[in-house]
Amino acid sequence: MKLLYVLERYPELSQTFVAQEILGLIELGCEVRVVALEHGVDGLQPAQSKTASDLTGSEKVAALIGELGSAPAKVLSQLAGDPNWPPPSGTRRFRGALRIAAFTSDARWADHVHSHFATEAADIGRLLANAADRPFSFTAHGADAYADQSQLRVNITSAVFARGASAHVADRLKAAANNPHEAAKVVEIPVAVDTERFRQPGSYSPDGNVVAIGRLIEKKGFSTLIEAFANVQNSTSLQGRSLIIAGEGPLRAKLERQSRDLGARVEFLGSQPHERMADLLWAASLFALTPQIAADGDRDGRPTVLIEAMAAGIPVLSTSIPGIDDLINPANGTLARAGDIKSVSDGLVKLLALSPRDLEALGAGGLATSAPYSRAAVAKAMLKHFSAPGQ
Repeated sequence: MKLLYVLERYPELSQTFVAQEILGLIELGCEVRVVALEHGVDGLQPAQSKTASDLTGSEKVAALIGELGSAPAKVLSQLAGDPNWPPPSGTRRFRGALRIAAFTSDARWADHVHSHFATEAADIGRLLANAADRPFSFTAHGADAYADQSQLRVNITSAVFARGASAHVADRLKAAANNPHEAAKVVEIPVAVDTERFRQPGSYSPDGNVVAIGRLIEKKGFSTLIEAFANVQNSTSLQGRSLIIAGEGPLRAKLERQSRDLGARVEFLGSQPHERMADLLWAASLFALTPQIAADGDRDGRPTVLIEAMAAGIPVLSTSIPGIDDLINPANGTLARAGDIKSVSDGLVKLLALSPRDLEALGAGGLATSAPYSRAAVAKAMLKHFSAPGQ
């Protein structure tokens, strides 16, 4: 089967789930191409790709003229009246059409067009699929399920299926649908993780440090985690341990200053290659990630790194927000209240006060939880929907 994946950025280190899903589909014998608006940063690139920002002006104009010649009604309809994309302001529709016209040949090559993220990428995937007379679907992950509900509704109506990466996101998509028939298109399929890559080759390290991995942005809750750690770092269960943070982002300088001011034993590693993440997890006694809803409404869905930590057999501490609260349970870790420093502090102490045997049991529980997220399992589920009769 030939599949076209539509993304805003590719390849992107923070979107390893996309690369793993594509790898899984390739391993099942699918051919996959990717089209994207911009280049991402440092991500794995398993499929041939075309990026709008690489195309010259003359290439874009030639592609749009070609589309006007082959399907004038569809192109003019898009330019005149599409409700979502490009934004209907001044020349932006025309410039938007120029950006994606060259992707239409890839959509015609494909048997199915699929977009990751329910906002701009889904709009573009829908338009490309319509231009090429191909079935269309999309995946929503987290904050994108809280986007303009009318925009979601348009894309759900056009899609043959709409995938929520967690039960909560799937429920959000169902609520946005026009009617029960459209809501029935929504399916829940988790994100893909290279679970085998993260499987612990040795034994669990109960005396290791606390490790946190993620972009240094507000919604990840690192400020809360750092202060919570500082408050209990000299307790019996945390004494001698450090908080190791791997990741980069606009809040790094502020978080480093906070750590110094608090006298916290925090080490910032900066951005790390994905292959290094397993080594960090294998040396940890606990993985901690404490997401919260940012002031601008941005939020996490189901962070891939939580699944990777579970696949490594590491107990996890996270926060009770939708998409995470049905993932973490007493069999694999502990949930704290989002943005609540004392609750996160209590979670750290509670977990690391456990015996090595109990901590190892939590790691085993996480390993079992991670099994449905393997790229093979996710790719098989996606291919089933791509290949369904009538699609």
